[in-house]
Amino acid sequence: MPAATARREVKASLRRAGPADATLLADHRDTMFAASGVDPAAIAEASGPYRAWLAAALADGTYLGWIAEADGAGVGSIGLWLLPWPHHPKHPATNVRGYVTNMWVVPAQRRKGIGRMLVQQAVAAARVRGITWMALHATDDGAALYRAMGWKAGNEMVLKLS
Repeated sequence: MPAATARREVKASLRRAGPADATLLADHRDTMFAASGVDPAAIAEASGPYRAWLAAALADGTYLGWIAEADGAGVGSIGLWLLPWPHHPKHPATNVRGYVTNMWVVPAQRRKGIGRMLVQQAVAAARVRGITWMALHATDDGAALYRAMGWKAGNEMVLKLS
């Protein structure tokens, strides 16, 4: 592979996030939304309540988070939201779905394997819990990574009620 296209791996480690990490995870989420073109006022309005929800969800285990660290800094993060869901033909043996959310890698650290490592961790955590159906909403930038890891596009439709 030519040097210009070679993927540069980074030495990053993963650690499980706890309630004290809610600020970093929420900062990554806010940055992700901003980079996706979301209105800054809407981000600001949601950020405070989200931070409170996130700290509680990390504490009670309904949201699992991981932080990728390189050179002592949080350079990426991901969440796995454990959603109660009735038994379904797509997952008849379990009443939980795994929802991957808020995956973010700082731009300077992208294309180095950090995103893949984060997604692999979320998938492994779901498997350990017997979860057999996972979902996510991908940004345009992230969709290629998910497809390369075997994720398939679905047919979800949405309706905003307010």
